[in-house]
Amino acid sequence: GYPVLLIDVGDGPERIISNKLVADDKWYEAIVERAGQSVTFTIREEDDEGNEKLNVKKEELSGNQTNFNLDDNSRLFVGGYTDYQMPDSIKQSSFEGEIEGLKVGDRDVGLWNFVDGQNNNLGAVERDRLVAKEAKHTGYRFGGNGYVVLDASPYNFKQRSHVTFKFKAGRDSPNGLLFFVGQEHNYGEFN
Repeated sequence: GYPVLLIDVGDGPERIISNKLVADDKWYEAIVERAGQSVTFTIREEDDEGNEKLNVKKEELSGNQTNFNLDDNSRLFVGGYTDYQMPDSIKQSSFEGEIEGLKVGDRDVGLWNFVDGQNNNLGAVERDRLVAKEAKHTGYRFGGNGYVVLDASPYNFKQRSHVTFKFKAGRDSPNGLLFFVGQEHNYGEFN
């Protein structure tokens, strides 16, 4: 019932055990932040009155690996695994509970568009905690081959020309069309 972070940065696996019991059918947020050999493992919780509490464990790791290298052969397992040769230090192969809101870095990872899955046909019960700081997602994520079309009529572009948006492009993106509105020969475009 106590979350365990198992991490290896070159000198073998090290365990960081949270002092927060989470096996109580309530929602928690696990946050792992690493900079070099310094790692912070936080369990964020909210009590019945809506007060937030952070249970923080900070450790200095031994080992000299400082990058989290991902390539085309890397895998991200969520909730468990089967038929995969895990390191001997990983003892658990499954998770019982509900998971949502997965992020890697500042990027949301959608758990609905997985590559492979098993026995995951039930949705999670809507959270009743840790919802106050959540913003509604009003954005889109594109892989380079998609687009969306929006109905422009509610925005009255005939009288308004000030448009703002936030975006993030990958470092490897050679180019891209960020914004386009047009009818006949009227358009706005950023390349």
